[in-house]
Amino acid sequence: MHWMSIDDLLAGIDSYNQAIVRYARSHGVPVVEEITSIPPDSQHFVDCIHLSDRGCALMADRMLPCLEKNHLIPVLLDRAKAVRAPQPD
Repeated sequence: MHWMSIDDLLAGIDSYNQAIVRYARSHGVPVVEEITSIPPDSQHFVDCIHLSDRGCALMADRMLPCLEKNHLIPVLLDRAKAVRAPQPD
Protein backbone atom coordinates (compact mmCIF):
# COMPACT_ATOMS: atom_id res chain seq x y z
CA MET A 1 0.00 0.00 0.00
CA HIS A 2 2.47 2.55 -1.24
CA TRP A 3 -0.08 5.39 -0.94
CA MET A 4 -0.24 5.05 2.86
CA SER A 5 2.27 6.09 5.44
CA ILE A 6 3.26 3.56 8.09
CA ASP A 7 1.30 5.54 10.70
CA ASP A 8 -1.81 5.52 8.50
CA LEU A 9 -1.43 1.79 7.84
CA LEU A 10 -1.13 1.05 11.56
CA ALA A 11 -4.12 3.28 12.33
CA GLY A 12 -6.11 1.43 9.66
CA ILE A 13 -5.24 -1.94 11.13
CA ASP A 14 -6.25 -0.69 14.59
CA SER A 15 -9.58 0.58 13.22
CA TYR A 16 -10.18 -2.73 11.46
CA ASN A 17 -9.49 -4.70 14.64
CA GLN A 18 -11.71 -2.39 16.71
CA ALA A 19 -14.55 -2.87 14.22
CA ILE A 20 -14.25 -6.64 14.57
CA VAL A 21 -14.41 -6.39 18.37
CA ARG A 22 -17.43 -4.05 18.23
CA TYR A 23 -19.25 -6.39 15.87
CA ALA A 24 -18.45 -9.45 17.97
CA ARG A 25 -19.60 -7.80 21.18
CA SER A 26 -22.84 -6.53 19.63
CA HIS A 27 -23.66 -9.96 18.18
CA GLY A 28 -22.61 -12.13 21.12
CA VAL A 29 -19.67 -13.64 19.27
CA PRO A 30 -16.68 -14.63 21.42
CA VAL A 31 -13.64 -12.57 20.52
CA VAL A 32 -10.06 -12.56 21.77
CA GLU A 33 -9.12 -9.01 22.64
CA GLU A 34 -5.67 -9.68 24.11
CA ILE A 35 -3.09 -8.18 21.76
CA THR A 36 0.24 -8.20 23.58
CA SER A 37 1.22 -11.87 23.94
CA ILE A 38 2.84 -12.18 20.50
CA PRO A 39 6.00 -10.07 20.22
CA PRO A 40 6.13 -7.96 17.05
CA ASP A 41 9.41 -9.36 15.77
CA SER A 42 10.80 -11.58 13.01
CA GLN A 43 10.77 -14.62 15.28
CA HIS A 44 6.97 -14.46 15.46
CA PHE A 45 6.00 -12.84 12.13
CA VAL A 46 7.13 -13.62 8.60
CA ASP A 47 5.91 -10.21 7.41
CA CYS A 48 3.85 -7.37 8.86
CA ILE A 49 0.72 -9.53 9.24
CA HIS A 50 1.43 -13.25 8.83
CA LEU A 51 2.58 -15.34 11.77
CA SER A 52 5.58 -17.64 11.77
CA ASP A 53 5.35 -21.10 13.35
CA ARG A 54 6.37 -19.56 16.69
CA GLY A 55 3.74 -16.87 16.28
CA CYS A 56 1.10 -19.47 15.47
CA ALA A 57 1.98 -21.38 18.63
CA LEU A 58 1.48 -18.22 20.68
CA MET A 59 -1.76 -17.50 18.83
CA ALA A 60 -3.01 -20.95 19.82
CA ASP A 61 -2.09 -20.14 23.44
CA ARG A 62 -4.03 -16.90 23.08
CA MET A 63 -7.11 -18.66 21.64
CA LEU A 64 -7.40 -21.57 24.06
CA PRO A 65 -8.66 -19.56 27.09
CA CYS A 66 -11.38 -17.99 24.92
CA LEU A 67 -12.48 -21.39 23.62
CA GLU A 68 -12.51 -22.82 27.15
CA LYS A 69 -14.31 -19.83 28.70
CA ASN A 70 -17.06 -20.00 26.07
CA HIS A 71 -17.35 -23.82 26.19
CA LEU A 72 -16.55 -24.05 22.50
CA ILE A 73 -14.13 -26.98 22.49
CA PRO A 74 -16.89 -29.64 22.65
CA VAL A 75 -18.80 -27.81 19.90
CA LEU A 76 -15.74 -27.70 17.65
CA LEU A 77 -14.93 -31.36 18.31
CA ASP A 78 -18.49 -32.36 17.43
CA ARG A 79 -18.29 -30.39 14.19
CA ALA A 80 -14.95 -31.98 13.32
CA LYS A 81 -16.37 -35.45 13.96
CA ALA A 82 -19.38 -34.69 11.77
CA VAL A 83 -17.15 -33.58 8.91
CA ARG A 84 -15.00 -36.71 9.20
CA ALA A 85 -17.94 -39.11 9.54
CA PRO A 86 -18.41 -41.37 6.53
CA GLN A 87 -21.35 -40.28 4.43
CA PRO A 88 -23.96 -42.92 3.56
CA ASP A 89 -24.00 -43.93 -0.10
